[in-house]
Amino acid sequence: MEGNIFRHLFPVVRVIGGRVKKRYLFCLMWVRTNSKPNPVFAKVMGCIPLKVCKLFAFILFLWPKNEHLSSRISLIIGFLCLFLLYHFPEFFSAFWLMVLFKLLFLVVAYLIARLQGRQSWERYGLGRVKLWWQRLVMGGLLGIGCFLASWIASMQCHYEAIVSVKAGSSMLQQLPTLLLLTLIPSLAEDILTRGYWYTPLSCLKPGVWVVFSATLFVGNHIWRLSDGAAVIAYLFLLGLVLALAVRITGSLWLAFGIHWGANLAFESVRAFITITPLVAHAGSTWLLAACWGLLLAIMVFVLQMPRIRGILCWKWA
Repeated sequence: MEGNIFRHLFPVVRVIGGRVKKRYLFCLMWVRTNSKPNPVFAKVMGCIPLKVCKLFAFILFLWPKNEHLSSRISLIIGFLCLFLLYHFPEFFSAFWLMVLFKLLFLVVAYLIARLQGRQSWERYGLGRVKLWWQRLVMGGLLGIGCFLASWIASMQCHYEAIVSVKAGSSMLQQLPTLLLLTLIPSLAEDILTRGYWYTPLSCLKPGVWVVFSATLFVGNHIWRLSDGAAVIAYLFLLGLVLALAVRITGSLWLAFGIHWGANLAFESVRAFITITPLVAHAGSTWLLAACWGLLLAIMVFVLQMPRIRGILCWKWA
């Protein structure tokens, strides 16, 4: 028993300590899967950058031992394909390229689900489950409400000021475009950071899964990681809210609604209202983080009330 513990502990310590070499990562993967090392796989690992190897080893370490290695590699390859499709247009300024790749993302996500032997959109928690459209609408209202609450609070605290507002006819003309342009990226990111991992990592404890998904959500905003603590806090709290919504409903509809509603409110304010900042600090972003933290606290509180939880068809497992 003691030898078995050290067999697993030694490679993990080397990974966490940051002094790991690729051969230890290689051993960690094969110890975890109880498989005999393959020299071809070892050569491939030797060509991959160390940081990618660490991420690869960490994700493999989360899987149960009774699953075959090929299914794990298939899942990681699928995730990397979707990740590249999601972020590739960000290297260019062409709007049509962004639209094309976001649509291509959804097509590839569907094909990956089929190739992995799962039921297309049901694999991502987007099946026609009970109350699916009510959850979508409720989530949209929650997302819009949280963003508008933080924005109004920012106005009241004199962090920002309104310069001008567009005419109502102009808003009505642009609204359908905003609905579409916020729907597709929101859905794509929800699949990438939540829906894709819900079934494969369902063996994890709910709290662990929620933190994992929220961390992945923060990491997916690779261009905003250097924007300061306020942005990281708001993204992480939003990620916790969205991951918790997936876990307690067993589907992606509520989380998708919250995410889509928040993005729609944000883009609508940017498109219809001209705002000027009045302060140099990130007070408005901290207010947004506080709103998501408050919604998170309310959701956790509801989980402690069986009667309300039953009405909403929420679970925690």
